[in-house]
Amino acid sequence: MHAHIVLISKYRRYVMTNRVSDEIKSALIEVCTRFDSISDAFETEGNHAHLLISYPPKVALSRMVMSMKTLSAMRASQRTGRKPKMLCGGTTSGHPHSR
Repeated sequence: MHAHIVLISKYRRYVMTNRVSDEIKSALIEVCTRFDSISDAFETEGNHAHLLISYPPKVALSRMVMSMKTLSAMRASQRTGRKPKMLCGGTTSGHPHSR
């Protein structure tokens, strides 16, 4: 199964610096490993990140997305000194369980 996930900054600010992008990508790879999933694509733009993930049917997409949001927000806040509310996130996909 595939999911296209969009993580959006909480206040729609342009926060996706190279450093924040690297932290999010690192968190994404770690979470994918934990969930036996594969990161097929990753791209950031000024206020959001696009992720394309391949995951097995046994994985609850909502749990994986929450893990990504939590870990990436924690890492980004450690690097920037900002509170971990930076990412609120959302998902879009053709898959019915990826709302």
